[in-house]
Amino acid sequence: LIGTERITTMMTVPVMLAAMAQVAAAKTVDTSSLVNVTCGGSAVPTSLIDTFAHWGVEVQVVYGMTEFSGGLTYYLPSTMPSHRGSQGRPVFYSDIAVIDPDTEHRLPAGEVGEIVGDGPQRFAGYLGNAQATRDALTADGWYRTGDVGFIDDAGILTVVDRIKDMIISGGENVYPAEVENVLFGHPAVAEVAVIGLPD
Repeated sequence: LIGTERITTMMTVPVMLAAMAQVAAAKTVDTSSLVNVTCGGSAVPTSLIDTFAHWGVEVQVVYGMTEFSGGLTYYLPSTMPSHRGSQGRPVFYSDIAVIDPDTEHRLPAGEVGEIVGDGPQRFAGYLGNAQATRDALTADGWYRTGDVGFIDDAGILTVVDRIKDMIISGGENVYPAEVENVLFGHPAVAEVAVIGLPD
C-alpha cells in the first residue's frame, strides 16, 4: 500500500512495524514516499527505529495512554539524537514527573520511580468508579501511569518498564523491557516477551 498509494505518514504499533520491516526485507518495496511513522502502544525497540532510518523514514515514538487522550510525550530521533531509547519530551501544555510510588515525593533527575503526568487532556475520572479514580491520581491530582522511568536533566523521559512487570533477581531490579530490547536487536529474533518465574 505504501508503494501503490504513495503514503507519506502513518501511525502503528511496534509489532506491526516489525511485521512491515520483515515484509520490506523479503521483497523490493518502494518506500520513497514514506517520511514519518508514529509508533506507540508498547516499547519501540531502537533496532526497529534504526531499520526504518536506513530507509530514510523517521519513526516518531509516542508515549501515552487512554487517560491522556493519547500522547503524553513524543520522541523524534532527528531532534533528540543523543536520547536514543527515550520517550522524549511532554506534549504541548502537558507535564511529567517521577515520584516515589509509596510517598508520592518528586524524585530528582536521573532517579527511577513512577511516572506521573498532568495536563488539560487528562481524563476527569473513570465513569461510575470513584475508587479507581482516587487510586489512579496522586494527592495533588496527577495521573499515576503505573510505569517506571526517569527524567534526565534536559527533561527527557525514559520509560524503563511497568511497575507490575519488574522482576527481582538476587536483590536486583530487572526490567523485562530492557532485556526484550536487547534480544529484539538480534537478527534471528522476530518477536520477544520476557517474564519472570519463581525460583
